[in-house]
Amino acid sequence: MKNAYFITGATGFVGGAIVLKLLEETEAYILCLVRGDNQADSQKRLMKSLVNAAIAYDQPELEAAIDARCIAYTGDLTAEIPLIEEILSEFNILSVWHSAASLKFSERDKEFIHDINVHGTQRICRFTNTIQAQKLIYVSTAYVSGKKQGVIKEELYPLDHPTSNYYETSKIIAENFLVNNCKSKLMILRPSIVIGHSRTLAPTSFSGLYGFFIDVSLFKRKVEKVLGSLLAFRSLKMISNPEDPLNFIPIDYVASAAVCIGLSNNTNLVYHLTNDFGCKVDYVVRNTFTMQQLRAPQYVNDSSLFTSLDKTLDEHLEFYTSYLSGVKLFDRSHAGAVEGVYPDGFKLDEETIVSFIDWYAQYNSIAGLKTRIQIKALHKMDTEVNKAVE
Repeated sequence: MKNAYFITGATGFVGGAIVLKLLEETEAYILCLVRGDNQADSQKRLMKSLVNAAIAYDQPELEAAIDARCIAYTGDLTAEIPLIEEILSEFNILSVWHSAASLKFSERDKEFIHDINVHGTQRICRFTNTIQAQKLIYVSTAYVSGKKQGVIKEELYPLDHPTSNYYETSKIIAENFLVNNCKSKLMILRPSIVIGHSRTLAPTSFSGLYGFFIDVSLFKRKVEKVLGSLLAFRSLKMISNPEDPLNFIPIDYVASAAVCIGLSNNTNLVYHLTNDFGCKVDYVVRNTFTMQQLRAPQYVNDSSLFTSLDKTLDEHLEFYTSYLSGVKLFDRSHAGAVEGVYPDGFKLDEETIVSFIDWYAQYNSIAGLKTRIQIKALHKMDTEVNKAVE
């Protein structure tokens, strides 16, 4: 039988990068759970996504391996994972890598988040147990730490641990379920805020740092529609401490560490895929604003100082607020002890973070804000901005 790895989220940001790294480091086949009407449809979607990732990360030499060793396994986290006998009889699945997740966070999406992040993980766990894979490697998030500040250890959190949003809560629930129910060797990987490739700067998904840029841009466009160029002359207020560190980690660092840990015989449960070098909040916020011809914001610690327009901005950036204040120092004792994992972090001084933001600014100027999600967000803010200026 041929050795293989089974992975969810292969068409996503982190999952796709892990697939490319597995192709580099092993000779195994990669079976990828992919949505589709049939196997041919799923395979086409998988090939397009992985080739795009290889191009983005300047790894065109991997295209042949993608074509030869990546196989779509048609399925969806919203249903039990199908046991396709002809595939399972041909391949010896060494480990399952579960990286697919919903990145939604608000209470209104709680049911959907729970189904994907909790029920979906439970389904993957049952699939792993059934096929008797040697390992289950689960991609969680460093922000299951929730509202905890200071030194963050590589440890499991209880179900009642205080969090900042339901995305974080769903990951805690999923982790605890796996600890109690997974019959295979379990490894939990916790990346921090993942950004583009350390060399090419390119991402293949636009959440996190890029989502912040998008949301500021959407806010600016709606204010301009009502108030013209006011924001070029007036600073908005934000609740934040400009000196607090943000923890960004390039996608290639994440994929390299994930595969190194996943292929190791290390016996620890939790591993932080985080950065030893913090990036000041001010570097991100100020440069995101100034790149869009907005005045740098004023940092405050009390929302009573807000004008109605400041309040609208605060509500629009709701998801990011909890990440723009506070100090989290992620311990990497477990991850750092695995041979081959990056020994130091990735230095993110202001010049470097500007390069990442500028890459997206240039991409955005070409692509434009034309997706259905962004158009819906623009319409939603019409009422909010109009109320703020009345």
